[in-house]
Amino acid sequence: MKDELIEAWRTNNRINLLLIERIADEGMTCTLSKRGGRGVAEELAHMHNNRVWQLEGRHEAHHGVISRSKTAKSSRSTSPSASMSNAAR
Repeated sequence: MKDELIEAWRTNNRINLLLIERIADEGMTCTLSKRGGRGVAEELAHMHNNRVWQLEGRHEAHHGVISRSKTAKSSRSTSPSASMSNAAR
């Protein structure tokens, strides 16, 4: 099962990176929301931050409390475009 999970993550990550590469800068600010919802970059950053949160929770459940690095702290408090560049690393 571990190999299948890793392969699923790699496939998802490859598709996300392809989307990020192919969406123009102007497209990253677009939204379909009529109420002023998140743009594309903000949605991608939100997905990334939720995945980090989930991984941290699983790590803490198995290994105890973790100390967050400065990079992890700053990625949540920066603009969506900065979060996107952190997510692509």
